[in-house]
Amino acid sequence: EWFNAYSSLTAFCTTDQSRWKEVRSFQKILATLMSMLFCSALESVVQDDIKFDVYTQVELEEESLKFLGECTEKCEVIVHWIQRLI
Repeated sequence: EWFNAYSSLTAFCTTDQSRWKEVRSFQKILATLMSMLFCSALESVVQDDIKFDVYTQVELEEESLKFLGECTEKCEVIVHWIQRLI
């Protein structure tokens, strides 16, 4: 479901050239957050202390990353961030 949601969100972005920078910024942030979401979901189910690499298009605020690092429900937090982005 997450892949389909990401695909739809990028596919239905405006093609208006005057908003190109805004659209690219949105897509980069979305790609970063979706990568974080997938990695967090995988890390929550693996038996070992494995950390997956996040595909980073933009650097998120240090305060936000610190908050996320302290959360027990990382996926829910990231989903909320995505919802706010949209």
